[in-house]
Amino acid sequence: MSLLDSIKKGLFDQEDDYEDQYIDDGPQMVNNNNGIGLGADDENEEPVEGAKKNGKVVNINATTQLKVVLVKPERFEDASTIADHLNNKRTVVLQSGVHQQGKCPAVWWISCPVLHMQTMARSSAWPTAPSSSLRTTWISWVICWTSWRTMARSIDPQPKAARGFIPARTDEERYLMRHIEDLAHTAFSRDIARYSAFLSDREQDLARAALGRAGVQEGFRFEGGWLNAERRVLCIEPEYSCGEAPICCVRLQCRAQAGAALPAHKDYLGSLMGLELRREALGDIVLPEDQLGTAYVFALEPAAQLICRELFQAGHTELTTELLTLDEVPQFPQAEREMHSATVSSLRLDAVLAAMLHCSRGQASELIEAGRVEINHLPADKPHAQVYEGDVFTVRGKGRFNLTALPGKSRKDRSIIEFFQY
Repeated sequence: MSLLDSIKKGLFDQEDDYEDQYIDDGPQMVNNNNGIGLGADDENEEPVEGAKKNGKVVNINATTQLKVVLVKPERFEDASTIADHLNNKRTVVLQSGVHQQGKCPAVWWISCPVLHMQTMARSSAWPTAPSSSLRTTWISWVICWTSWRTMARSIDPQPKAARGFIPARTDEERYLMRHIEDLAHTAFSRDIARYSAFLSDREQDLARAALGRAGVQEGFRFEGGWLNAERRVLCIEPEYSCGEAPICCVRLQCRAQAGAALPAHKDYLGSLMGLELRREALGDIVLPEDQLGTAYVFALEPAAQLICRELFQAGHTELTTELLTLDEVPQFPQAEREMHSATVSSLRLDAVLAAMLHCSRGQASELIEAGRVEINHLPADKPHAQVYEGDVFTVRGKGRFNLTALPGKSRKDRSIIEFFQY
């Protein structure tokens, strides 16, 4: 071999990487009904004769025509078919599709890592040492896995923290739970209906806990006399029992003079408590916005009869009373709440209460330490106590507030709260 031939051989051997390059006439895209597109005679297509290379010159018509496969993955099994297309050097175009809420289906995000794993497993030879193709495959797999994890978090977000059940803290609460257990044992052992007095939100939670401790899973309900009642009666009614909740309604109508102020909720409650009625004998006091000067008082039957006989005045306004059954109670319109929003530095009780009352955190702490604040009908004595979505705050002399939502953080990393005042 001459010196010139040796030089040519060395140059051409270094340029062998160009032998696999080709130029096609344009992609051919096909698609069939099952979502997997294949070209005609794709499996048995042979290269055209004359594909011999001559130096660095490549014949355009000598290479196999590029095949493009359009795939819309709908099942996990489609990943296997896609892997076969990739191993056969076909170009695969994945069509993600759209689901009801404008997000890609979960099958797309989950099948991508599976697809890459199957493609590597079905390849002709696994590299024994790290190579660029292996690194690229693993990088793609990591990207797909990260995308799927991000999508999973967006579809199924972590549940928000909620206030858990607080066991009985006082002798009165423990007595209430034992009383509920006795009612449940009596009702189900004798198949007779039993009813409690009116219970607050806190007492209803204790009643549910007492029923669970007694092994009662069904056959009970809470009735307040109207749809959105806060104070309710526990009705324990076994399957073959017959009974009716001892709840009545008293309609109070004012006979106020022109220009005189109408009684408020506190005026009605004060007049009722002046009759030496116990609070558990009274339910909600509803003041419909479309019936000015009219109030509806829900009470146990003996207390309702006493109200009709003895109550004649609320505040400085004379009243007339009328006893109604629950079937005669009208439908009350949904009360419109004025929603407020604010930002707080943290979800501490003093910070949230200061935002609700429009005062300083020091003033809110003084109210808490003075015992004038309740959370869900429980005394609050720690300014740094954590608050949760759905908490009801009662501030003596200020009113009641409901923390309806905790949307998240502001741009300044402050917690956003939404609330309304009763």
